[in-house]
Amino acid sequence: MSIRWIRNLLIEGVPSSVEVFLGQHTIADKCYVRYDGGDEIWFSPCSEEREKVLEQGKSILQKRLSNQKITSLDGQSFKW
Repeated sequence: MSIRWIRNLLIEGVPSSVEVFLGQHTIADKCYVRYDGGDEIWFSPCSEEREKVLEQGKSILQKRLSNQKITSLDGQSFKW
């Protein structure tokens, strides 16, 4: 079963979404992050534990978006 972690948020005040996708058959068969409907950014999992790989994906997104203002839809600080 694949796992998707998707959140709607504001990037620089613009409604956007972020996504982490983990593989369907095994974690390693498909892992990527994507934000604002852009291209998939593939990564190799650091572990076989889904929670650790999910955190790895969130970390990749945080680094990619580190120079932009990210908030929840109500304008509050976004909690990764």
